[in-house]
Amino acid sequence: MEQSTITRLGDPLPASVAGYCTALDAGRVDDAVAAFSGDAIYAVPRPAAGETDPRRVIEGRAALRSYLVERGQRPTRHRFLFSAREGSACLVEGLIEGTREGVPVSTFAFSVELAADGLITRYLAHVCSPPVEPWPRPGGAAPADAAGLVTRYFAALQAGRFEDAAACFAEDVTYSHPPYHHTGIHTTARSVYRGRAELLDSFRRRGTTVYRHRVDVSIQRGPNCMFESTVLDLPGGGFGSAVASLSLDPDGLIARYVAFYCEPGVQRARA
Repeated sequence: MEQSTITRLGDPLPASVAGYCTALDAGRVDDAVAAFSGDAIYAVPRPAAGETDPRRVIEGRAALRSYLVERGQRPTRHRFLFSAREGSACLVEGLIEGTREGVPVSTFAFSVELAADGLITRYLAHVCSPPVEPWPRPGGAAPADAAGLVTRYFAALQAGRFEDAAACFAEDVTYSHPPYHHTGIHTTARSVYRGRAELLDSFRRRGTTVYRHRVDVSIQRGPNCMFESTVLDLPGGGFGSAVASLSLDPDGLIARYVAFYCEPGVQRARA
C-alpha cells in the first residue's frame, strides 16, 4: 500500500505514549524514560529472537534507561495505524518504517497500562516482519460488537465446532498469526490464511486444544478492535500473552485478524 494512503484511525495517543515513541525514534533517551512511572514494567522482543519467544522484561526507570542507551538509536520510526484507549488501557497497532526510505519493514502492536498520572506503568510490545497487510479498515459506525464476536469465536474453537468458529469470519478474510509452538508449529514464519475456506481447513488440521483465552481488555472503535488476552492452561501450567487486531466488514464479520503472542506471558499490572 502506498504510504500516502496510510491513515491513523481510532483514538488520539495518550501523551506519554506519543512522547515515548517520538523520543525513542529521535534517540532522546531521557525523554523516552520520562514517559514511564518509576516502577514500570517494560517487555520487548529480544533482537534476532523468534516472534513468540520470551520478552526481555525490564523493571524500573533506571534499568530502562540503561537498556535504551544500550539499544541506541535505530534508523527507523513508528507510524501509527490504529490506537484505542479506555481508562488505564491503551492498545496500538502500527508500522516500523525506515527513516530514509519511509518504507514499512515491520508491523508492531503494543499494549500499555497507564498510571493515574498518565505515565506508562506496563508496556508489552510485539513485532513481526514483513508487515501484515491489509491495514485496519477505515469506517464510521461499528457494524457489530467485536468483543461478542471474539467470545463466540473462541468458544466455538475450543469446543471443536470449527464451522461455527469460521462463520465468525468473512468469506474473504485475511487471518495472520505467529508460530504457536505449543500447537506443534515449529517454523519461524507466520501463518497467513486468505478466505474462510482456507481458515476452516486450518482449524480442522489443528484440532481441538486444551488451552483457553481470557480476554483482559478489548476496545473497539468503529469497525476496528484490539484486545489483549491471557492464554491459560498451557502445557506445564504456563501462560502466554496475546494481542490481536481485527477489522469488521459491513456485514459484521471479521475481515482482517492479526494475532501476536509471546510465551511466557507478561502479567498485567491491573489483572
